[in-house]
Amino acid sequence: VRKHRRPPPEQERRTSWKLLGPGSVLKWLVDYLQKQQQTQTQGNKDTTNNCIQVPRLLFGSVENNHNNGTTKDVTHGLVHGNGTTKPPKLKLIDRSISPMETLRWKYHAAWNDTRNFQQKVVLDLYRIPNDDELWKDHFNSVHRPSRKYCAPETPDNNGGSLIVGNNVTVPASPLTAFHYIGSMERYFSRPNDLRRNEKRYRQRSNLTFAREVGWIDQWLEQFVQSVGIQTASILLKDYIVEIDNDDDSKESKSDDEDDDDKEDSDDDSDDKSDKDDDSDEDDDSNDKGQAQLEEK
Repeated sequence: VRKHRRPPPEQERRTSWKLLGPGSVLKWLVDYLQKQQQTQTQGNKDTTNNCIQVPRLLFGSVENNHNNGTTKDVTHGLVHGNGTTKPPKLKLIDRSISPMETLRWKYHAAWNDTRNFQQKVVLDLYRIPNDDELWKDHFNSVHRPSRKYCAPETPDNNGGSLIVGNNVTVPASPLTAFHYIGSMERYFSRPNDLRRNEKRYRQRSNLTFAREVGWIDQWLEQFVQSVGIQTASILLKDYIVEIDNDDDSKESKSDDEDDDDKEDSDDDSDDKSDKDDDSDEDDDSNDKGQAQLEEK
């Protein structure tokens, strides 16, 4: 069945690309490859663009320890205050309570660490000929579906050059896939995965080669700016952080107190009004008494 699933014609494909949003990774990749091909001579087209290796960078579960009272390690999160009906807000929170893997874990393996494992690939299927092994009933590997158009996979990102580009013959890939091992609880949330055990988790989670510089931290803030807080809250409803002492709760409590104060103020106004009425009655009584004295 697979060999009959041919890609759409070139014109149809180009039209569909134009419909992709500005934040689409596929749109960025297509634009990147088109610009790269324009710099090449007509007779020297680079066929490696048909199969792009995507190196993997593994992030461990080592927590940062910068919360020393002066410097806090924070990131953005969708925050909802307990006890309030107000919608979630985008706020800075302590990184350790973020439920998002990409925002919580910051320390990763070295570029050439074998724990990163083999690369994945992005294939331009339209440019893969019909007689290639990719279209047969069985292909070589998900890491190298076509031995003719895909470079051999390596466990260390080709000595790290696929990420940092320190090899003249192997340029850096335009894409890198961040892999997050996460907490132990999340790691073992797939009980049927026989590859997972505590020893393997310890080996792959204790990574402290370097800390990600903060580029990935921007995505949530920019996503909210792009789609709006309401849409973002619906799409990411499972990742909203409930905080007891959130400002929204304080605001809600403050609103209640303001209402109470207003009611007390209204009561005071009523008391004042009653006193004014009593004062008016006293004035009337005094006027009446004064009139009686004058008659006498």
